[in-house]
Amino acid sequence: MVVTKADLARAIYKRHGGITTREAVAIVDIILETIKRRLVAGDQVYLGEIGMMEVVPRPTRRGRRPANGKVADRVLRYHPTRALRT
Repeated sequence: MVVTKADLARAIYKRHGGITTREAVAIVDIILETIKRRLVAGDQVYLGEIGMMEVVPRPTRRGRRPANGKVADRVLRYHPTRALRT
């Protein structure tokens, strides 16, 4: 099962009945934008029971992106928590 942004917004809306669906979507957007900004800035993002994400340099290798011809030099690395590894 894939969890989408709409699924997250719906969960927030159901759990906190005092907000509208639009406000729940705005909350999810703010959270995702904050995570993205921190990763682009080179920071590690730690989400309690989920794990840690970070952008790390990737060793250069032959190959390129077909869309723009550039070589990917940074990749997102995810380290799950011990609870999720089992």
